[in-house]
Amino acid sequence: MIKIFIESGVNAAQKKGSKRTTNEQNFVETLVAHYFPHAVLGTDYLVVGVNGKDQLPNTQPVFVDNTLQGGTNLVLFDADTRENGGGFAIRKRKLLQQKEELGIEFDLFLWPNNHADGDFESLLMHLINPRHKGLIDCYRRYEKGISRMNRSHKMYMTQGRKGCIYSYIAAMKKNRTAQTEFSHGIWFFDNPEYWNLTSEWVFPLVAFLRQHFH
Repeated sequence: MIKIFIESGVNAAQKKGSKRTTNEQNFVETLVAHYFPHAVLGTDYLVVGVNGKDQLPNTQPVFVDNTLQGGTNLVLFDADTRENGGGFAIRKRKLLQQKEELGIEFDLFLWPNNHADGDFESLLMHLINPRHKGLIDCYRRYEKGISRMNRSHKMYMTQGRKGCIYSYIAAMKKNRTAQTEFSHGIWFFDNPEYWNLTSEWVFPLVAFLRQHFH
């Protein structure tokens, strides 16, 4: 089995009866279904949430067990930026060091494209349907307004790309069923009205996955 380890923590595929997921898990499963439709979730592959970039040691037994059973481990983590102590080169070096220290096997891909600084949300920003770009512009004006207010009060927080992406999909009109799905972590990545999964921005990840999803 191919096990794909991501930073977010919820793993609906391993919790029977649970419909909750995370937007990151939802994205990976949707992308695999789009580009590798023969792959069966739960049989051929599984997305495993590790609940944070510093929690990799806690998942060591899962890596080892999958390797012993002839499986493949893939790690999809954020490259991050120097602003939060990361950056592609730094994060890659630390994760490969952990790999050696923990004695585990995995191939590594760092969001957004496996060579630049950034994160999962950095990728999503490039997949947004240009038709709805006004929502992003609106959110950025909102954040600028908060920043101006903080000059004197310093009482408020801005959410950056995470808040921007959340607001983008939250603003879309939904029926009751879709609204419930959204609250459970479904971000409708299979809907071309919202997202472009054929963008060249996903090609590096698709190429990485293709090495394992034959």
